[in-house]
Amino acid sequence: MIKASGLFHHEWYLQRYPDVAEAGADPALHFLNHGGQEKRDPSPQFRTRWYTSQVPEAATSGVNPLVHFLVKGRAEGRSATPPNEPALSPELALDIETLLSSRLLDADWYRLHTPGLAKGRHAVARHYLETGAAEGKDPSSEFDTRAYWKANADVEAAGANPLLHYLRHGREEGRRIFAARIEISPTSEDDACDEAENYEPSDNWVRAHEFHAIPNREALSVDQVVLGRVSDEARARLTAALTPFMSGRRAAASAPGKVDAAPWIADLWFISDHDLRLRLNLARHKSEASLPLVLRVYQREGLGDTPRLLVETPVCSLYGSIVDASLPNPYAPLLLALSDADGGLVEVRSLAFPSLARNGAHHAELTVLSETATPVADLWRLSDALWNRLHDGPPNGLSVRTLAVDLDGAIGGERLFSASCLEWLANIMGIRPVAANRPAGSESLTNALDRAPPVGKRRTRGLDLTIPGDSLPSISALVSRDLPQESGDATLGGYVVADASRARPRWSVFPPSAGANLATLQPRNTALAWPQLSPAGAAKAPLHPPVFPLAVRFLEERFTPTPAQRLTPTALDAPAALLRTDLTADQKAETRITAIMQASDTHSILDAALTALASQTLAIDELVILCEVEQRQGVLDLAEARLPGRVRVVSDSLSRAALLNQAAAQASGAQLLFIGAGVVLHDPRTVETLATMVHAPGAASVSCLTVKEHEGRNGWQVNISGGGLLPSHLSFTTTPRLILREARSAGALPQMTYAVAANAFRLAMIPRRAWDRLGGLDEARFPDSDFDLDFGLRALAAGETHLCTSAIAVTALQDSLIDDRIDVVAPEHFNLADAGQRLAALTAIRELG
Repeated sequence: MIKASGLFHHEWYLQRYPDVAEAGADPALHFLNHGGQEKRDPSPQFRTRWYTSQVPEAATSGVNPLVHFLVKGRAEGRSATPPNEPALSPELALDIETLLSSRLLDADWYRLHTPGLAKGRHAVARHYLETGAAEGKDPSSEFDTRAYWKANADVEAAGANPLLHYLRHGREEGRRIFAARIEISPTSEDDACDEAENYEPSDNWVRAHEFHAIPNREALSVDQVVLGRVSDEARARLTAALTPFMSGRRAAASAPGKVDAAPWIADLWFISDHDLRLRLNLARHKSEASLPLVLRVYQREGLGDTPRLLVETPVCSLYGSIVDASLPNPYAPLLLALSDADGGLVEVRSLAFPSLARNGAHHAELTVLSETATPVADLWRLSDALWNRLHDGPPNGLSVRTLAVDLDGAIGGERLFSASCLEWLANIMGIRPVAANRPAGSESLTNALDRAPPVGKRRTRGLDLTIPGDSLPSISALVSRDLPQESGDATLGGYVVADASRARPRWSVFPPSAGANLATLQPRNTALAWPQLSPAGAAKAPLHPPVFPLAVRFLEERFTPTPAQRLTPTALDAPAALLRTDLTADQKAETRITAIMQASDTHSILDAALTALASQTLAIDELVILCEVEQRQGVLDLAEARLPGRVRVVSDSLSRAALLNQAAAQASGAQLLFIGAGVVLHDPRTVETLATMVHAPGAASVSCLTVKEHEGRNGWQVNISGGGLLPSHLSFTTTPRLILREARSAGALPQMTYAVAANAFRLAMIPRRAWDRLGGLDEARFPDSDFDLDFGLRALAAGETHLCTSAIAVTALQDSLIDDRIDVVAPEHFNLADAGQRLAALTAIRELG
């Protein structure tokens, strides 16, 4: 009914809701079973949230809203969309959604250059699609429409929208994009510079090299570099704004009210690795100085270096003026000075850490630590706060003593190995990175680190911070002075993930509070999974991970791994033991595994699952297969052919939970391996890896990634469809409950082992001790579904942990996956009063953009 209605659009739904595409779910079935309840739209022609608000019965009847409309609402004359909403074809709506999903469409910026548009981001996207691109308008400061056409003649010849082409094809094909060329003209007569067509700036303002004529008593200087003339009344205010730029001094912003957030700088962002773009708003100075005003940008690459003048340009408009500054070092402190035409200083503002700006290397760190909804104000605030922490005391008082870089997987092109980053670390942050290891072929990497400048005042006490080679240390970690230190081993810390190309924030990932046990369960012979803090000398390691990220990771190449990488995250020719720890001889002797498998209805799928199970490097001791009565003999014959002498078949009309309880009660193994129907352990190291993890102290269940093949726009694809259940959000529909979702973010979770809230019984290994202590499954309350979630949350409430690893994967050939799982036991075992304590035991993943 839904598919035939003409109100469900397959491609639009997948584009609008990428989590459905990632899960490989059938979009129509997803909308029928889940999407309607979640107020998702099946197409632009049916607005679910609006319809249910107009027809309360559709919201409370339990019937899918679109089905309600088709069966009853349309006959009653109900409308599927708001009356004032413009009609859109599914194709145009899909194009609009594609643009709106990208930060390369900046609605505010587009409106600034295209006055008179209707309200709403959809209006901006539609205008650019229908007329804006043809007129050569740019969708944002980061995308030049004409330049993309010029560089790609085939796109222009085809009449394709340039931004749409780049998002759907060009990005994957490696085509370049270009920052927009900005042409700002005065917005009114008052804004014009002298109102003369032949206005010559050279005749109307004083150059910096002429400042030597300013008497010392009237000059404001930094290390003998005169910034301009200053009045006695303004000297204290402007000097306070200078202090972060001066050698080793605190920012006056620590004293409330003395330094503002530079409202005259409306926005600033990187348009390339070294080019910073500023948008000015000088309206507040309309009565303070006559145009032109003059902007100067200075940078010092070390605390003892003389400031270097980078930009000196007149500003002829009070509104929206754009100035580009090419920075020798995108990390080093900046000073922005605004003067009148005679050199009289109007504003001065220092930016200690420009890499926090949008598209800068540390912008993802700012995104995580922002306190308000005004990113530019947060940039100034956080930059000042971090500078103050750096200079609150001597270097020996800083928490991090050394910075070590794990070189596994690094190639030398990462940001950390650039000369500008190494100079910033040494000259500004007072730390020199060293190699944490020296894998084969890493000589060029160690040589690059050895070329880092020497450090003056060394940090001699504190902790050792080790980060992956694809990372930068966070500024917060390098300036911290109060990391709590207790006894213990190395402590894992969180990180933020950004695009490698444009540094766009993607995810923040933080380990559980008791994350130290995870260190030994991380994959072997791969890049370091988590940043970690280790005791240095007599120091002790922090008991809990810091609340701020320790590193910024750049993992763009991992956002779209190949099908082979998804199927086998760790190459088959790697050492048999995938984790940094291995089973001891005693543990192997004690390991007796009973596999409990739900039989597939399809003979070929069941055969594939049994063949893979028989090929494992660590053999199972017993196999119990659950099947229908009519399948019994065929299943037994097939299983005996693959695992002779180890098979028992159970056929009964009991519920699923009751059958699993019965099989577990009769099992002889000390470890129970639950395998869902159609799940194939295609990697022969799967059982051994799970058996290693299940010996971790307090582990109630362990699992790994599940991948699933599905047909998409570009043919058959292999996507991650499950990786342990993690909290997604809270529902307050009735009793407050957690909504949990399968972890599927390949970019957020590279090869690593992490803690989850529960493991789906699609694949889960459970130690007998945990099973018996929790009393198995609650078959009375959850006979056929959610019993795995109930088991997981009861174990979590009892202080147990659940682990999942992305170092290995299994294939789901027929499992129908559910997006969201509701916390079924919250009122009894996991109420919100102690939710903070329970959630601290889990990996925390947050999508940033």
